[in-house]
Amino acid sequence: MQLGEGGWSIRRAAVVSAILAASLAWLSYRLNRAFGDFLHDEGYLWYGVQRVMAGDVPLRDFMSYELGRYYLTAALLAFKAHGILALRAGLAVIAAMGVALATGVVGSAWRMSRFWQLLPVAVLFTLWMVPRHKTFDIAICALLLLCLYRLFRKPDATRYFQLGLSVGVAAVIGQNHGMYGVVATVLAMALLYYRDRVVVRLKWLLCWAGGVLAGYSPVLLAASFVPGYLGAEESVLHYLLFEYGGTNLPLPIPWPWIGAASSVGTALPQLTLGFLFVVIPMALVAGAVFLLRRMPRDAGPTASLFMAAWTLAVPYANVAFSRADAPHMAQAILPFLALALAAASLAWRRNAGKYVTVAVLLLISLPVAVPLQPRWALHHASQLEAVRVQGDTVMVDKGAARMLDEAAQVHGLVFALPYYPGLLAVLNEKSPIWEIYPLFPRKASFELHEISRLSSSPVDSIMISTGPLDGRKSLAYPVTHPLTYRFIQEHFRRKESGGLGLEQYVRGE
Repeated sequence: MQLGEGGWSIRRAAVVSAILAASLAWLSYRLNRAFGDFLHDEGYLWYGVQRVMAGDVPLRDFMSYELGRYYLTAALLAFKAHGILALRAGLAVIAAMGVALATGVVGSAWRMSRFWQLLPVAVLFTLWMVPRHKTFDIAICALLLLCLYRLFRKPDATRYFQLGLSVGVAAVIGQNHGMYGVVATVLAMALLYYRDRVVVRLKWLLCWAGGVLAGYSPVLLAASFVPGYLGAEESVLHYLLFEYGGTNLPLPIPWPWIGAASSVGTALPQLTLGFLFVVIPMALVAGAVFLLRRMPRDAGPTASLFMAAWTLAVPYANVAFSRADAPHMAQAILPFLALALAAASLAWRRNAGKYVTVAVLLLISLPVAVPLQPRWALHHASQLEAVRVQGDTVMVDKGAARMLDEAAQVHGLVFALPYYPGLLAVLNEKSPIWEIYPLFPRKASFELHEISRLSSSPVDSIMISTGPLDGRKSLAYPVTHPLTYRFIQEHFRRKESGGLGLEQYVRGE
C-alpha cells in the first residue's frame, strides 16, 4: 500500500509502526528484564525515580539529570512497585515510543505502511535502543526527527510550534538535547531558505519560541515555585560550563586501526565501532554537499527525511564523540540511520534497494549493538547468581551478588562510592550526600559541604572503590575527592573487604 499525502494510509503507517514498536519492545523486555547491571548507570536512574516517588526533587535533593525523565518514569510506575523490573518495564514503554516515532517517519518518507515492509526498519531501531537506561535520550531524538520531518514537509506556524514544543520537552529530559534541538532548528531554517527560498516569518519564530517555553515549562515552574531548585540548577550549570568545562568524561576515539590490534573475541565489535566513527563525519560532509549541490527538487517526502536527519545528525554527532564508546554511539546513531535510509530511497527507485540498505545497516549494527543488550552483556560472566531485589528475581554476576550480600548484613545505612549509586536504590535508602555518582573532580568548598552532610548522617558502613576510572589515575576517587576520602579514613574504621576488591569502612566504636 502506498502512502498518500495526508491520507488514511499515513495513519495506517503510524498504527503499524506503533504495533511493531510495542511488540518488539515487549519482546526485548521479556528477554532482558532479569539481566543487567543495576548498580551503576541504571542504578543512577533507578535511585532518582525512587527519590522522586518519595517526594524529593531532582538536582535540588540529589545529583541527577534534568527532572523530566524522573517524573515521567515515576508516572509510569504510579500503580506499580518501585522495583527494578517495574523500572525496566517503564523504560520499555519509552523505547517503544521512540521506535514507533522513528519507524513511522521512515514509513511516511518511503510511502510504505504494511507490516512486512516496516518490520526490518523497526527491528533496526529497536536494536539500537541501548543502553536501556538511556532510552529517554534516544526517544527524544526520534521526537525531534519527526517534528523536523513535518516542518520540511510543510513549514507553517503550527509545525514551527510543534518543533519548538519538542525542543522544550527535549530540554526537560536533558539540557544538552534542548541545545541539539536549537542547533537543528537553525540548520533547518537555513536549508529551507537555501533550497526552497522559504523565508522564516516573524510569526513562525514566535510560534517556535512559544513552543519551546511550553515544552520547557516544567523546569520553569520548578525554578519559580520549588524552593532551592533554581539555585541547584544554576550551581550545576556553573560547574559543567565553568569549573569542569564539559558534560562527559572523554575517551580516545577507537579508530579502526586500533581495533585491528585487539584480540579475536573483541576485534569485530571494535573494528565496527571504529568504522562508525569514521563514517559519521564523512556522512555529515557528504550530506552537506548533496544538499547544497545535488538534491533533486522533486524528491518529495524522501528529501524531507534526508534534510531532517542531516540537521539532527550534525548536533548529535557530539554525543558520540564526547565519550567515544559504544553506549554513546548508540545514543547518537538514530539520525544517521535515518539519513542512510533516506539516501537509499533517493538512490534506489525499487523497494528492493531499500531493503538491501536496511540489511546492510543491520549487519553493521549487530557487532556493536548486540553486546549492549543486557542479557548478552552478562553472558561472559563466569558465574551468574539469581538474587532477590525488592521482591524481584534478577540475575547478576558474582561480584554484584557478593556486594548485595555484604550490604544486607549491615544493620543500618550503607552506601558505596563512587561507582555504585544503585546500591542505595536496592536498599531503598536515601543517600547521606548529594553527589550520589561522584565521578568528576570537585573543589574543596564543594567537598566540605558534602562532608558536613556526611558527618551529620547516621551512616554505618561505606564501601569505596579506589580504582582509576578509564584507567586514568587522575579519576580515582581519592584524587577527585581527597578531602572526603580523608574524612572517611579518619572518622570510620576500616575492615576486611571480604574479597570485594573495595575498601570497606564502618562507624568507629
